[in-house]
Amino acid sequence: MKVPKASLALGLALGLTVSTGTVAANSLTGYCVDTLEGGCMDRFLPFRGMTIDYCEETCTLRNPVAIRGLEATLYDRDCLADFDTPKQGRVLVMTQRDWSGRVSRQIMDATSSYAIVPCP
Repeated sequence: MKVPKASLALGLALGLTVSTGTVAANSLTGYCVDTLEGGCMDRFLPFRGMTIDYCEETCTLRNPVAIRGLEATLYDRDCLADFDTPKQGRVLVMTQRDWSGRVSRQIMDATSSYAIVPCP
């Protein structure tokens, strides 16, 4: 069976290291998603490996795929929720550097984008 090139590109894992200002593909422990405000959950949501807890669901990032030409990895996001239908989808974890070399990380899906920061 021949796999389309786009599918192959999504099948590659991108291993990033903390020493270069990026995050490891197999663990985001020590990093938090900055939700910008508290609510039913804290503002900073910590990763445990590749798993993160939200208000009513726990999501795990699986099947890392390198995005060629970017410091980015695409993941399948599988969530177990308090409600009946578990949510699935994809998220992109991307590292960017500005002109002065400062590093920022984002986690993005089809509707939102949040910073990934070292946990306070």
